Order: sequence, then C-alpha cells, then structure tokens
Amino acid sequence: RQYKPKTIFELATSIFIMSQESTPLNEAAAIANSLLTKENAAHAAEYTKEQAKVLAQMMSDGNTSVRLLALMGGIAMTVTSALGVLNRFLGLNWISAIVEFYTFILGLSVVILEAKSAKCRILPERWTAAWEARIRKYALFLSFVSGRGGLYFVAGAL
Repeated sequence: RQYKPKTIFELATSIFIMSQESTPLNEAAAIANSLLTKENAAHAAEYTKEQAKVLAQMMSDGNTSVRLLALMGGIAMTVTSALGVLNRFLGLNWISAIVEFYTFILGLSVVILEAKSAKCRILPERWTAAWEARIRKYALFLSFVSGRGGLYFVAGAL
C-alpha cells in the first residue's frame, strides 16, 4: 500500500527523502555528470578530428596492393596502346590510331598517379610533378579511389 501525504510539508519531505535515496537512476545520473565534462568533450572533439583525417587519407590513398595492381595495369595499357598507335598509324587506320592515342594518355596518367603513391619511381620526379599537379587540379575526382576506379573503367572500355 502506498503512502499518501496529507500536507504540503509531508509531500515536500517525502520528495526530499526520495531524492536522497540511492537508486539506479540517481547513480546513472551521477556517472553521466562525471563523464560529461568540458574536458571530456574537448578530448572527444580532438579524437573525432584525428579520425576524420585518417579516414580522408584512406579515401585518397586506397589499399597498397590495389594501387600496385593499378600501376601494373597502367604500365601494360601504356605499352600496348603505344604499340597500337604505331600499328594503326602504319596501317592508315586514323580513327583507331586516335583512340589508341587517348588510351596511351590515360595509361600514362594512371602510371603518373599511381607510381608516386605506390612508392615506385618509374619516371623521374621532374617529369611527373607538373603532370600530377595538372591532373589533380583539373580532374579533382582522381584524388579519390572511386574517381580513379571510374578512370580505370573508362580506360578499360576503350
């Protein structure tokens, strides 16, 4: 049977006594008050910023093994398309020679983009630095793994 206070003083006293009791809700509130401080919020914000930087780096770099495979594919595409341009040009097939030339440029772009990040120095730095700067400036989507994947899809379709 519940206790029903008869006066306002009894009601205020019972509320005060209930607020002083140790209940799971009061304990949870005390723990929350000790954890939710300005220092902890600042620490959480700093941690979130650090993890966002790591995530952004992962988005732009990608997996090393995939990058090495893309580099090998770019080298193969450059070599085969250079030979294809020569073949089409000597065979007087001009339209196919133009398509092969574009494939050569795409293959060379793949090699330039992937060689530096895969830590392979195939071409001299002074040759590739200006090309890479232009590629990343005018084709910003190639700064991300998904953008380079789209480039590889288009180059493979040619």
